[in-house]
Amino acid sequence: MNFKPYYPLLIITSLFYSTQLIAESQTTNISNLIAPIKQPIIAYFDKNGVFNKYAVKNGYYRVLLERNTDGLYLVQDFYQSNNKPQSSPFWEAIPAKLFSFESSDVDGSITLYREDGTIISKFVNKDGDVIDEQEYYPNGQIGSSYKLTEDGFTTIEFWYASGAKATKYILDADEKLVSSKAWKEDGTETEDFKGVSEKVYALLDHDFQKD
Repeated sequence: MNFKPYYPLLIITSLFYSTQLIAESQTTNISNLIAPIKQPIIAYFDKNGVFNKYAVKNGYYRVLLERNTDGLYLVQDFYQSNNKPQSSPFWEAIPAKLFSFESSDVDGSITLYREDGTIISKFVNKDGDVIDEQEYYPNGQIGSSYKLTEDGFTTIEFWYASGAKATKYILDADEKLVSSKAWKEDGTETEDFKGVSEKVYALLDHDFQKD
């Protein structure tokens, strides 16, 4: 499943140029490491997330785990190369979206994994929008956090791969900047908020794009 963090767009459009919505997934007793060979494959995708009828080298495949009494489909994505999960199981209501690799077509809580099993990101969608998201470095350290609150305020934070806090800023319901802070990796506060944000995001985004 493709996932593009929402906060970089906010940095560019809302920051430099100018109820608690935590969706709950439908519950079921499942494992994140379900053996795909026992489940029917319903779709293949290439490395860019484009749907294919047949397996594609270095791509992904999607398996149908179950369909509940409400007609929802429980599916999960796997790496073609090693059969390891690329996503946690997630529910889909619309049959046509079973063949979409875009995270915006899914509601609920989802975790995405790298090919080696480490976590890329965890996020929660509601009505196709990200309302809670964390992105991770390969070493397991959290790299970013995005949270939308009941009052419409958004808190966005970045960390260095070492675990040191890099930036934190808050936007109001109109996406106007309320407050911002930035730190060098040694913990010293700096006025270069834009530079630090772009530096840390570039590291995270570059790593994500490799998957």
